[in-house]
Order: sequence, then structure tokens, then C-alpha cells
Amino acid sequence: MDLPAEEYRTWQLCTMLHCTPNDLDDQSAVQLDWLLAVDNTVARLRADQERRAAHG
Repeated sequence: MDLPAEEYRTWQLCTMLHCTPNDLDDQSAVQLDWLLAVDNTVARLRADQERRAAHG
């Protein structure tokens, strides 16, 4: 089952910030989107590093 984009975004943020969806209501949407962008970028960089390390 695929979550709609907004629900997936909420789940990602709650997982990352260890909070409830209600806690997100007090936060700036721009800041939350920035956090998601940084987290996704870091995850891609880590995956790239792991791939390079695995291939020598």
C-alpha cells in the first residue's frame, strides 16, 4: 500500500524528529521541507560512498 505524498511526508518528519503529527503543526513548512531535502541528500551521499567502498 502506497501512502499519499502528504501522509508520507508527515511520516518521514515524525520519524526523523521523533514527534507526533500534531507537533509538526507548530513548525514552519519551509523549514520542514528543508529538513527533508537535507536528509534525502545525506542519504544519497551515504549510499554513494557505500557503493564506492564496495567496489574498491
